[in-house]
Amino acid sequence: MFFPDSNAYATTASGILAITLSQAAREYVVWFRPESRATVRWAGDPAKPINVGGHGVRLTPRGSFAEWLESTRLRAFAWSDIELETAEAFRVSLLEVMLQRMDRVHRERLLEDSIAQARELESRVAQRTLQLKTLTADLESVEDRERRNLARDLHDDLGQTLAAAKIRLAELVNHADADVHGTASAVTRLIDLSVNAIRSLAAQLTPDVLHEIGLSAALDWLADEMEEVFGLTVDVVDDNLPKPLAQDARSIVYRCARELLINVAKHAKARIARVDARSDGAQVIIRISDDGVGYDTRSVTSGPRRGYGLVSIRDRLALIGGTIEITSAPGAGTIAILSAPLASTKEPDREA
Repeated sequence: MFFPDSNAYATTASGILAITLSQAAREYVVWFRPESRATVRWAGDPAKPINVGGHGVRLTPRGSFAEWLESTRLRAFAWSDIELETAEAFRVSLLEVMLQRMDRVHRERLLEDSIAQARELESRVAQRTLQLKTLTADLESVEDRERRNLARDLHDDLGQTLAAAKIRLAELVNHADADVHGTASAVTRLIDLSVNAIRSLAAQLTPDVLHEIGLSAALDWLADEMEEVFGLTVDVVDDNLPKPLAQDARSIVYRCARELLINVAKHAKARIARVDARSDGAQVIIRISDDGVGYDTRSVTSGPRRGYGLVSIRDRLALIGGTIEITSAPGAGTIAILSAPLASTKEPDREA
């Protein structure tokens, strides 16, 4: 006996059937059978020594073939062919299940890896988008600041220079010589035109009322500019509620409204336009409508020009969390609704 201690397991594991699942991992499925005791009837004791008599080695019936009983232990019934085939079929089925599970686990890991990579990519895109928005906002702020500086330089420096030149020409206007008087008067008129042009250009770059009084006053000024420059009548209706906006947001909303009104003047063939400005407590809403020819909004995004002006307006409003909605149809005019979040009254540099 190779393992004497196994006598203690005779009632559980006197018979063993094992199938291999993975030799590399040394995985097995094992069945046990209990001990099956049996009694064997022998015609004589097979272990009994042979008697030698006076006649030599002889087998005698009474001495050699007397019934002898032997009991067997520590053995189990043999495994049948059906049981062996069943065990083999079970092994195949179990291996298929294991392979399917391994494949599923592998696919789940691939999916998890893909999701992790997608999330990382999404995070990077969001980070880059935020960086681009921040950069664009900074550029917008710098552009607005430079626009205000340019307007101030035009008004203060060039405007004052022309005003000084006009004063010096005043002496020549009263000159006795008719030619000198005529020339001086003509130059004075040119200077007046230049001063007016500079004032208009400076106001177009950034009207003083926008930063000194607020958006509502700037919209009134814009309506006058549209009628003076383009001949477009613009009615401004304001709800007279506070519309606190940051300086950059105020500039963006104003310039977007101005660009939309210029589009009306140039392309809509409208007789009149209307600007409604209101506050809903959380946002400022600017509604610009006209009675012009209208257009198919689908052609703006699919046509060769692709509505770059509207895209620019949408992008600039997005920098401050704003939106734009366009409603139009051929022959039905156009309605553009701008929205931008109002600022907290606790923040500095806000309009009332």
